[in-house]
Amino acid sequence: MEQLGIVKFIRKDAGKRGFGYIAPASAIANYDKDVVFFENDLRDIAFESLSKGMEVSFLLESRANNNGEIDWFARQVSVIKTETPHQISVPVIKKSTVEPKSLVSATYKLFLQELEQTFRIVERISNSGEFEDAVFCLLRLMGIHTVYQYPREAQAGQADGFFILENLAVMYDCTLRESFEEYKQEQIENYINKLSNKSQVTIYPRRADGGQGEKKLQIQNKSRQVWIITRGTTRELLDCDGIKVKEIAIRDLIDIAIARCKDLSYDVDRLSSQLFLLGN
Repeated sequence: MEQLGIVKFIRKDAGKRGFGYIAPASAIANYDKDVVFFENDLRDIAFESLSKGMEVSFLLESRANNNGEIDWFARQVSVIKTETPHQISVPVIKKSTVEPKSLVSATYKLFLQELEQTFRIVERISNSGEFEDAVFCLLRLMGIHTVYQYPREAQAGQADGFFILENLAVMYDCTLRESFEEYKQEQIENYINKLSNKSQVTIYPRRADGGQGEKKLQIQNKSRQVWIITRGTTRELLDCDGIKVKEIAIRDLIDIAIARCKDLSYDVDRLSSQLFLLGN
């Protein structure tokens, strides 16, 4: 993954390759030192043109040292470019136009990196209740606003949630079990039955005060699917009279959420289509 940082030190002795240190913008776990780079790691700038304080992007590479400890190195180092002075026609505003544009660019890239790392934390959750809550949050952050979560206290044999997006209606269940098909068979049949041959579905979502509400949602002429959301692999399990039952990998949902954040043209129609086609 591309990282951002500031050049803190550079040195080049006669007849030797240059080297330096970069202070990463994001902390590296269990590592409190700056990252080393060498002259041959530079991509688009001569070593002699480097100066302390430059903002750079780079890829991290780890290597064990002689003591068996891990050191980190910067590879494919590129300077984050700013506008040159001749592009600015009024000298008096040179500082206010060039510097903020550079800072915004670097900060926004850092924001997207941190956002992706935060989303990826969901894959490491090992508590089933927290996993259900995280999936619900992820669906909302993805842009699915008509999504409901059922109260956990009343979930025996019930799904974990339900959502509608455009022409797609999904009843979903979350599990951390690796082998769930036999365990969930009766519940899956129950979910299919709830969605079969009906123009509307009645759900009992969790209210903001923690209680249980009741909602009747129209699903006529909508594509209906049952999702079992896991840490496994996205695939279609069966098709029962047009109702597709799928295992949906949480990492695939995270990938879609990240893609939507990074691509400003990623609209709700594209989101609906991509979710509909998962596992096909």
